[in-house]
Amino acid sequence: MTRQKRAPRTEPAARRTARRRNTERLGPTHREPRSALAPTKAAASLWTLPLLGLVTVGVLLRLYYLGQPMRYDESVTYTQFAAQPWATVVSSYTYPNNHVFHTVLVKVLATTLGDAAWVLRIPAFIAGTAMIPLAFALGHRLFGMGAAYIGSALVASSGALVLYSTNARGYTMVGAAVLALATVVLRLREQPSTKLWVAAVLVTAFGLWTVPIMLFPAGGVALWFALSAMQGDTKGGRADVWRGALASVVTAAVTLLLYLPILNKSGFAALAANAFVTPSTWILFFRQFVSSIEQTVGTWTLGIPAAVSVGLGFCAVIGVVNERRNAGLRVSMAGSVYVWCAFLLLVTHRAPLPRIWLFLVAPLSLVAAHGLFRVLSHFATFRQHVEPRAGAFSVVLAVALAVGVVVSRDVVTSRDTGTLRDAEAVADVLSPRLRPGDRVIAPIPSNAVLAYYFVRAGIDTSYLSSTPSDSSRLYVVVNTDEGYTLSTSLGRRALMRQFRGAQSIARYASAEVYRLY
Repeated sequence: MTRQKRAPRTEPAARRTARRRNTERLGPTHREPRSALAPTKAAASLWTLPLLGLVTVGVLLRLYYLGQPMRYDESVTYTQFAAQPWATVVSSYTYPNNHVFHTVLVKVLATTLGDAAWVLRIPAFIAGTAMIPLAFALGHRLFGMGAAYIGSALVASSGALVLYSTNARGYTMVGAAVLALATVVLRLREQPSTKLWVAAVLVTAFGLWTVPIMLFPAGGVALWFALSAMQGDTKGGRADVWRGALASVVTAAVTLLLYLPILNKSGFAALAANAFVTPSTWILFFRQFVSSIEQTVGTWTLGIPAAVSVGLGFCAVIGVVNERRNAGLRVSMAGSVYVWCAFLLLVTHRAPLPRIWLFLVAPLSLVAAHGLFRVLSHFATFRQHVEPRAGAFSVVLAVALAVGVVVSRDVVTSRDTGTLRDAEAVADVLSPRLRPGDRVIAPIPSNAVLAYYFVRAGIDTSYLSSTPSDSSRLYVVVNTDEGYTLSTSLGRRALMRQFRGAQSIARYASAEVYRLY
């Protein structure tokens, strides 16, 4: 009896259709990342030699600028908040310059290590450096190893991130919090975990305690997670909607608790109705917003050649278009953040300062790297020779861009947040000349920067605010970098009538010092 051959089993059409849809949902080919729902390797395995090289490049570039002259905003942070008693640090919000959690860290460091500029910048420096591996972790989870390397190289050598990593402000802390939050929420999408929910709450709350602008990215990530859960694209399904809502409520409660000293002293209006966030007219809003976009792009591309900036912008567009499918997501995270930010802008109709959007630099770097890989993957040479060596190429790219940032001098000459680059020299030349009753006139942004260097030189800062009399000697600091002249620095016509003669005392690259009689 002969054995009959068994006919091959055929897969039912419905099952084939379901498998194809699941494959499309999980997305990427062998050259692209698999679904974010699939488990990833432990974070420790991500610390490869190329990543260590990228972090080294980022650290060295940031160290190069760590001792640059103090700027206006960070000088105010120290003199008006961090140098004051602890009660003032956590309860004063006379203006939004107090990035409270950041100021607390600056206060601790200044108390223990002194008030040198590099000491005050340590929290921003550490956060700015941490953004490199955090960006790599997020990029690896979304787009794969190659795009993660290139995106991290862009983060390591970004002129904008270097500037704010060496500026005693809280913006890089928010940037690091955003990358950490996105990674945590992606892991929550894969596997619900109480520890991860606690981490998401704390990262968001402390980001908001640093700068309330954390509401922009955090709200966008929360919207994305809710929409993903409603689409059944999270491990917990629709139940994750309620988990996310509970986490949002807990985050709000923790944030309010952190801001309680400010709320008790100044009320909620100090946070939500100060001069920097109050709504403007719609006409003024749209006019300022157009100008803000131009300034924001200029900030993002600081130190990057124009041709490279255009190319990265083109790649970012391609990356955004392909972000959802190639990351294995049903809902676009970039689109959710965009919708949420647009909603907040329309509700507040107040054009934000360009540095408000600094948290987007790292995510856009990852998206641009992903877009670059999408373009180059059409070439066989790239797939065979470059893509497998993406780590090494990323280090070379980071070094080349870092050299370009240094050569351009765009970081040190940037006027962002206000400058008086020769303030220390001005303080030194005024120190032996000032006598009781004298007055030093230094309009914004010179006044706060001089106040910091006056404190460092042991000069009484009251010289910057006293009322001049007939017997006073009046000194005027003209900040030529910021476009001031002697007459515009004086401002008040009464002073110009009272003091007739002007003697030049010193001239510097960014400033001139005069004595009036």
